This record gives sequence, C-alpha cells and structure tokens, in this order.
Amino acid sequence: MSQSIVSSLKYTASLTKTRIDYLTLSGSGEPTLHSNIGKLISALKREFAYPVREDKLGFFKNIFGKNAEVITDFKHSMNQKSGSASKDIEQSILQLLKRRSCTDRDIATALSLNSIEAAKIISCLVRDARIERRHQQGKNYYTINVHIKGVGGAEI
Repeated sequence: MSQSIVSSLKYTASLTKTRIDYLTLSGSGEPTLHSNIGKLISALKREFAYPVREDKLGFFKNIFGKNAEVITDFKHSMNQKSGSASKDIEQSILQLLKRRSCTDRDIATALSLNSIEAAKIISCLVRDARIERRHQQGKNYYTINVHIKGVGGAEI
C-alpha cells in the first residue's frame, strides 16, 4: 500500500515539476487508526522530507514567540581524525541505554539519527566495550557494559 502511494506521489510531482510541501491523509473513518499508518508515514518521510531553510525557521520562531529557539548546525558525524564518534551522540546513546536496552533501530529513532550513522556509533561503542550486544527473541539489543569500571556511575 505505502509503496503505491509513494510511487503515485513521485509520479505526480515529476509531472508538475514541483516539490511536495505537505501531505494530507484522509479516508473513510479515522485514517490515523489504520494499522499501517506508521509504515506509510515512514515511507513518505524517506522520500519527501527535506530540511527547512533557516529563514523559514526564523519566521516560525517569531510566530511562537520568545520561548521558541532555532537550533541549527547540529553535527553528529564521525570524527575523521580519531575515528571516534561524536561525544555528544555517544553520551546520548549511553544515557538512553542506561534507562533501558534498545535495538539499533530504537536508538536511531529515539535520537533522530540515520540508521547507518547510528550503526557506526554503536559499533564504536561495542568495539570500545562501553556497551554490549545481546541477542534476544531474534533481535540484537544493546545495553551498558556493567563490567567496565565507572560505567554504571555518574560519568555516563
């Protein structure tokens, strides 16, 4: 279902040579209760999501008032010189895993990371023995490696 909708939208956009700015989902009944709504939204986001220009973000900030903040230039890439992951992302992953075990997909979703990027950072953390992988119910779950001195304490 979702692939046919995405294909139809891509075809329509190519005919009109326009970029789709927003989508409205409708149907009989309540479309948000459809059992595959998450898959559809994910497929649409993969195909049609794009960054918002900084001037547009400023416009919306003004609408929301003084309590709104525009955060740009967020970088969560690998450090090319040392090969280690960004310390902020590492710490976020460790804080998340301190609360509960997660799959790589859980980590990527919770921290809004690209799945490939998340896998690279997770790989570094496993390699450095800061986290460990456990296979349960057909999935790999990551947890804090409690056998490392200081990992369970306030340093994380």
